[in-house]
Amino acid sequence: MDGLILWASTLPEERLRELGAEMPTVLVNRHVEGLPELRISLSQGIAQAAEHLKAYGHTRCVFVNGEHGEHGRGKSIREVFEAHDLTLTELGPYEPRFETGVHAATLVAAGEATAVLAHNDLVALGVLHQFAKLGIGVPGQVSVIGIDDTLLAATSTPSLTTIRISADEIATRAADLLVNTITGKSGARAVEIGSRLIPRASTGAAPG
Repeated sequence: MDGLILWASTLPEERLRELGAEMPTVLVNRHVEGLPELRISLSQGIAQAAEHLKAYGHTRCVFVNGEHGEHGRGKSIREVFEAHDLTLTELGPYEPRFETGVHAATLVAAGEATAVLAHNDLVALGVLHQFAKLGIGVPGQVSVIGIDDTLLAATSTPSLTTIRISADEIATRAADLLVNTITGKSGARAVEIGSRLIPRASTGAAPG
């Protein structure tokens, strides 16, 4: 093997440093001092989502957290939504699964929130599924936003508004970083790619 790309590895830092010493290694969405890394920034996409919801008149939002730890998506989302004067209630952390969205949707239905931001598209699809089962209109009663822009986001009913992270760009930039590391080319050892909101049918004006 000439090189290794690890996505969001949960291996201990010591083991990652050992791998980096054995062969050229690039980390995606994980920081270890001294190893090349590709960072995925959700900041722009989250800010656009907050602006989108505020423009539609939403004030009470829910974030369905599917990630454990202090440095996950939740921290950035809380900060951005607070900066836009949006009240944000957090559910979880849970596992980032379809079933999590189903569970969370029932809790949201019992409250007064009019918008949901899910940890990823899979969780958001679980929310849509349960809302349909409960007879809650999307986006008439509650708006729903996912993260990732997977294939299912565009084909769901209603189609899912989501924050796009380009898989093609991640693959290309990570591979370029690895090739540069293998060949010893000079250049940045930390690269960042952004995100953006893709509005679709699952978001609309807040009720009332």
